[in-house]
Amino acid sequence: MVRLAFFRYMKPETRTRLLEERKGYLQGYLHKMGISFKKARDKVDTWQEQLTNYAVNEAEHDIRWLDDMLEAERRNGNGTTTPAPTPEGAH
Repeated sequence: MVRLAFFRYMKPETRTRLLEERKGYLQGYLHKMGISFKKARDKVDTWQEQLTNYAVNEAEHDIRWLDDMLEAERRNGNGTTTPAPTPEGAH
């Protein structure tokens, strides 16, 4: 999990690297989920299928949010602070 509380104090390159690492982790997670689901598809009940779909949707949402954060970082990577996009549904 990436903790964003102290990102404003980091160098832009460090923030970008951490966001890209998290994105890569989530992409790997999605790949593994896809392989696991294909292997066990005939053994999966409706509950497991819905739970898997939920996890996939969450990971895809996080990847889109990370893409937005990376784009904002590239645009404003000069050390200036701008409000970061917030994920939908965040409290």
